[in-house]
Amino acid sequence: MWDSCPISRRGGYCVLQGIASLMRSPNGEHTQMTRILTAVPVTLLFALTAGCDQASQQPGAHDADIQAITKDVARWKSDFNTRDLDKLLSHYADDTVVVVPGMPVARNAEARRSVIKEMIADPALNMTALDCPRIEVAKSGDYGYAQCTYAMTVTDPVSKKPMNDKGSVVEVYKKQADGSWRSISDIAASEVPPGPSPAAAPGK
Repeated sequence: MWDSCPISRRGGYCVLQGIASLMRSPNGEHTQMTRILTAVPVTLLFALTAGCDQASQQPGAHDADIQAITKDVARWKSDFNTRDLDKLLSHYADDTVVVVPGMPVARNAEARRSVIKEMIADPALNMTALDCPRIEVAKSGDYGYAQCTYAMTVTDPVSKKPMNDKGSVVEVYKKQADGSWRSISDIAASEVPPGPSPAAAPGK
């Protein structure tokens, strides 16, 4: 999808196109990620399209930006497994939206902290894999994204026993004023169907 965009148009619009392509299954049908995309602020979508007409980066800057996002993505796994709350939160910008299966959408700093804190409080938590085969940066140099898959052990909310979870993550990145890259949209979707709800007690 990214490669189909003309060089002159490889701005935020093409980042958005790339993300949209991730929302479809191989047979072209929308996946759970499509529904989750509705949680992304409209302002983000406008921001992604704003890069189309901006000047291109200096030679070599694009590769440096790819490397910067790649390094940030690589830190996620170790930060989760060391349960370092501050390091995990440092991946985010001030206005990042976090979407985690089974939890309320986090739209501010307090909500993000609450979601991440609850995740790392799980005694069974162990991220065994985080692979990001596709990392792209818009020609404008302002926005990028990482397409990832994950595998982790977590506590099943129904059985309260450890279970293996796997799924997809899309991180949308924005370059900050200091030149660093921060995630502005962290969207995860599990491929594991939810278990049955606990049986109601007799008489209820």
